[in-house]
Amino acid sequence: MSRGCPCIGSKAGGIPELLNNTFIFSIGNIKELANILVSLDTEKMIKQAKRNFEFSKGYAKEIIEKRRKEFFQEFAESVKNS
Repeated sequence: MSRGCPCIGSKAGGIPELLNNTFIFSIGNIKELANILVSLDTEKMIKQAKRNFEFSKGYAKEIIEKRRKEFFQEFAESVKNS
């Protein structure tokens, strides 16, 4: 995603949180996967690639480190106050 590629994925783990539902298939469902692949055209792939690239910016190292730090500070504060 951070490389600006169109992506498809299964409903496993956190993948559905990252991708548009149009590009998600049920685990082991080859028919759904094939339908997604067949439905792809250049315009759709370019649009998805741009969306993925922009979305991936929210997972930059600096942003993740800041979120993690804030989480642990809030956690420590809640433990301290309980």
